Amino acid sequence: MTTRFLFHITITLLGYFLLATSYIGLGWGVSRIMKFEFSKEGRLFVYLWLGWAVTLFILQVQHLFTPITFSTTSYLFALGVIFSIVFLIREFQAKRKPTLRRDFYLTFLLFLTWVAVLSLRTPTNYDTGLYHLNIIRWYNQSPIVLGLGNLHGRLAFNNSIFLYVAQLNLYPYFKHGYNLANSFLVVILMGECLYYFFNHLTKDQRNKNNTTSIFVTISFILPILYFAKTESLSSVTADTTSFLLQILLFFHFVRYVETTANTKKVLLTRISYIFSLRQLLRSN
Repeated sequence: MTTRFLFHITITLLGYFLLATSYIGLGWGVSRIMKFEFSKEGRLFVYLWLGWAVTLFILQVQHLFTPITFSTTSYLFALGVIFSIVFLIREFQAKRKPTLRRDFYLTFLLFLTWVAVLSLRTPTNYDTGLYHLNIIRWYNQSPIVLGLGNLHGRLAFNNSIFLYVAQLNLYPYFKHGYNLANSFLVVILMGECLYYFFNHLTKDQRNKNNTTSIFVTISFILPILYFAKTESLSSVTADTTSFLLQILLFFHFVRYVETTANTKKVLLTRISYIFSLRQLLRSN
C-alpha cells in the first residue's frame, strides 16, 4: 500500500463527501422552494437524490450555452454546500439528533472505503473507451455541438450521465470524474438500503408493519455487493446508472405501496419483486 494509493483513496472519499454535501443541500433547497414535504425517515437520501436530479437538469440546460468546466459549474457545488450548512444549522437548532445504531456507521464506512478502492481500477467497458470518454471531452471543451454525430455515429448517443461525469472532471483540473460518477451512486444506494435495514433493528421500528420493504431492502444488499465487485465502477456506461436507478425506484415503489395497507397491492408487489430480482440476477 503506497503513499500514492492512499492519496488517491483520500481524494476519492473527499469527493464522495463533497458530492453528498452538495446534493443534499441542493435537494433541501429545492424542496423548500417547491414546498415539498417528506417524512423524516430517510429524508437525507431523498434530498440527495433530488439534488442529483436537479443538477442533471441544470447541466442539460446550461450545456446549450456553455461548456461544462470547473469555472462554469462550480457555483452548483457552492450553492449545495451553503444550503447544507443552513440545513444543518436548522437541524441543530431544532435539536434533532440521529437515532441510528453505531453498527450502521461502521458498516457503511467499510463499504464506502471498499467501493473507493474499486473505483480506482481502470475502466474496462468497451464503449467507455470507444466513445463515452470522447463525448465527455467534447462536453468539457464546447457547448452542445450541432451535427457532432456526423464525425462518428456514437457521438450522437446523448445521455445526461455524460454531463454528470463532465462536471465531476472539474475540467481542466481533475479529469477523473469517471472514477467518482457511478461508484458514488453505488455508495448512496447501498447507504440507503443499510439505513432502512439498521433502522428496522431499533426498538421503535421493529413492531411496525413494514415487513415487505425490509425484505426487499435486505435482499437487494447482496446483489448490490455482487454488482460492485464484478462490474467496472470506473466505466461511465449509462447501463450502470440505469441499473442502480431501477433498484432505487422499485425500492421506493414498494415502500409507497406498503403504506397504503392494501393486502392485494402488497401481494402484487411481492410477486413483481420476485420476477424483478430473477431478471436482475440473470442480467448480471
